[in-house]
Amino acid sequence: MQFRKLAAVAGSALMFGATLAGAATVTKVSEITSKLGTPEEGFPIFVVGADAAASDVAGAIDIAVRLAANYKTTQTVAVEGAGTEVTVTEGVSLDQPGEKIYLNDAINSVKDALTSKDLPELLEKGTFEDDNGNTYDYTQRIEIGSAQVQFAQEETGEDPVVEIKLSTRPSSGIGTPLYTLRVDFSETVAFNNSASYGNTLKLFGTEFTVSSETTSSKLVLYKAAQEITLNKDEEKTITVGGNTYTIKVLGFDTGTTDKVILQINGDTDDVAEGSSKKIGGLQVYAKTVTAWNDGQEGIVVLQVGSEKVILQNNDYVRVGDDEDRVDGTLVRFNENLNVNDAVGHLSSIEIMVYAPDSDSDYIAAGGEFVDPFTGNFKIKFHGITPDLKDSSRDEIKFRVSGDYKGYVTFTDVNGNEASVYFAYGSSTSSAINLQDDSQKTIHVVEGASAGEDEVLFLSPGQGKERYVHMVRVERIETDSSQGYVEFRDVITGDSYTTQKGAFNTEGQVLDLIVDGKTYKVGLTDASTPKINVTYAGDNAVVVYPAMELNNGEMLAFAGPTDAVKVDAPNSGEEGSEVTLTLPTGQVKFKPGNVGGTYNVTFTSGCNSATVTEGKATNCTVGAVQYQFGVEDDGSNHVILNVTLTDQSGNAKTTPGVIIVEEEDDNNNENAVIVVTGDGDTSTTGAQVSFETFVMTASTKWTGVSTSDDNVDAYLDYYGTYAEVDSSDSDHKIVTVWYPDTQVYASVGAGSEVTFSVGGAGTATTEVVLPVTSDIAYLDTQVTDEIKKNYDLIVVGGPCVNRIAAELMGDVSVYQSHPACDNLFKEKVGENAAIVKVFPNKYATGKTAVLVAGWNRDSTKKACTMLQAGELEKEKCGEKCEKDAVKIVDQRIEELTVEEAAEEGAAE
Repeated sequence: MQFRKLAAVAGSALMFGATLAGAATVTKVSEITSKLGTPEEGFPIFVVGADAAASDVAGAIDIAVRLAANYKTTQTVAVEGAGTEVTVTEGVSLDQPGEKIYLNDAINSVKDALTSKDLPELLEKGTFEDDNGNTYDYTQRIEIGSAQVQFAQEETGEDPVVEIKLSTRPSSGIGTPLYTLRVDFSETVAFNNSASYGNTLKLFGTEFTVSSETTSSKLVLYKAAQEITLNKDEEKTITVGGNTYTIKVLGFDTGTTDKVILQINGDTDDVAEGSSKKIGGLQVYAKTVTAWNDGQEGIVVLQVGSEKVILQNNDYVRVGDDEDRVDGTLVRFNENLNVNDAVGHLSSIEIMVYAPDSDSDYIAAGGEFVDPFTGNFKIKFHGITPDLKDSSRDEIKFRVSGDYKGYVTFTDVNGNEASVYFAYGSSTSSAINLQDDSQKTIHVVEGASAGEDEVLFLSPGQGKERYVHMVRVERIETDSSQGYVEFRDVITGDSYTTQKGAFNTEGQVLDLIVDGKTYKVGLTDASTPKINVTYAGDNAVVVYPAMELNNGEMLAFAGPTDAVKVDAPNSGEEGSEVTLTLPTGQVKFKPGNVGGTYNVTFTSGCNSATVTEGKATNCTVGAVQYQFGVEDDGSNHVILNVTLTDQSGNAKTTPGVIIVEEEDDNNNENAVIVVTGDGDTSTTGAQVSFETFVMTASTKWTGVSTSDDNVDAYLDYYGTYAEVDSSDSDHKIVTVWYPDTQVYASVGAGSEVTFSVGGAGTATTEVVLPVTSDIAYLDTQVTDEIKKNYDLIVVGGPCVNRIAAELMGDVSVYQSHPACDNLFKEKVGENAAIVKVFPNKYATGKTAVLVAGWNRDSTKKACTMLQAGELEKEKCGEKCEKDAVKIVDQRIEELTVEEAAEEGAAE
């Protein structure tokens, strides 16, 4: 059964396993866990003695699980939502590769002007020619204004929107236009000269004709829907705006002004050259009128459906015969210089464009703003990526069970979803404690003393949050030689067990290896019993350990349940420096003693503040504010209390959660803080509610109303979105949606703007290769055929494993005492273990690996170290760049073992 368990566990590990191992023969101990075996050749065979102890089987399982992590390949597969990059396929994007428009940024923060290079047809260079043959070159550009990407509820009773917020035209000055249309002439033009009348220029994609109505202060232009040419008595039927008009030239008036007499849909009137008039419901501009023979003959060029446009310095754009103003526009000539006869000396035209009124002062996601001057240009806002509740976001939910239990649901960095209870209220007390749903304490300070069923953290420190584990103390077994502690992962359910050893006296320590990280598990109370856990890899004390979640954010539980305890110095002395690792950074302090009163002086962080016994000070570390207080525990220790604040300086004595965002484009790491509180203060006890919600970013939108009167929305600069639901006034709940990358806005400009969004897309992913054949054999089942066709991992010594005896050079000692012991003693030594590779032992290209110990415990330790990566070069160094190592306890020593006789070796 043990033997079959090995096969099942190894196979199961492969189903969850992970990169295709290289097909290279192993020649060094350091290569065992990285190079052994390939899927093409088959997963290695594990060989355990038929009469071996269960610990040999367990050791083989450890190694199998480790190798399974190397046993997968990569494939390119379709991934829904992978292609979410937004691009502009028509028009031009206002951002560019590597430079995005983020929340609260101005839309001109990346690109502040558009030229003919961006929009070659709309902003093409032009030439104006008058009747005298004078030519004037001109260029066009669009200057983008500083309208910002905002978040607001624009319509009462509706959900808030991400928008581009526009300004209306100010009563004086220029304010903040959405954009400015600008034309610059190579030299000043006299548009009020008769030589300019009737001539055309193309502005921003629309052709305009200079009208004879132009004066020294007003530039009058006509833009036409269509142009037609008619002779006397000629008649044409046209369609303008869906309506049909029949136009006939009745004659000409050649008096002081050339006029054409028109009949349109039965109405008759005359129009002077260079003028416009509405006849029969149709606006007509007489571009040119040419007559002869006393007006009996002639020809006319008409612009029908034309619109009169009037431009005057410091005025609105105006249209029509009544000169109606176009709201949201401002005209400036010659950069608003005080130039008399400006139209007669025109060097530049600027048309500034704003929101037409306060009811239309935003562009919501998915909306557009169309230029009121020509109608040819638009600003279009696609929205943000990812959207506020996009499926690619991590959804972190804060909920309440019953009246007194609060929990949070999240997905960790490895894709494991869990609901973790962390706040427990009371029907009789006002306290809300940092406890699970069984009222077991959750310890959030490294080194805190914990009993069975209580929760603590395995935390290797700053920058290693992906390796943090929230664990329950499952079992504390005290014994003079076989003591151990077992932990259960709160998130995954995995079990972690220390090495066995003497563990029945306070102060004794056992090693715990998880993810290749070594922790020290100390016995702090032998009678209860209780233990503590510290990380052996640094000298820092972790407070509020942070776990990395699925999209890269970190989550930490906070609460005033534990305190940092350090040795107290003598009066007048200063203690050793201590480093605290908080979710948002590190601080350092030294304990001191002045006249019998303890103090703490911060040597790094907290502005070198000194906190004396019985007092407290607030300090911002990273983006989060904490309160530090000092006490004397009466046992020659200085106690530093750490408490989370509400960021207004008020210490929070109830449990909370800190979500630390990734670095934004300004190199800031902000946080979202959710703290519990009493949801019903009118009753005895404390009902759990999420009463405090804080975003530390300086740019944020908080408490924004939604379509639901009980729900408020929050959004910060990074793009973290949250809703606080007060539907149950006694138990507020919170939902946070965290993006995988910082949110950015997509804004396009042009005559036509089309956004392209990546669909399903593709991604390179790791695909597990299942194992379908047995990989575990007893030593009695191993045949020559198996030896030649498989890599072997042989677990156990020569007394219990026939293949091990063969690899050590004398198969005859198998189960022969004391001969097998003497062989091991000679080759390796007492109370030690060996890990050795035999490249090409039974066949070319095939490797045998021996993992054997003096007894069952030493064999298991060697297997555990191999599993934990302790024998890889990164940790072991040159010692493991050999074909064999000797292990005594956890010391690794070099060892050379004589090769077995050539008999049986590969040719």
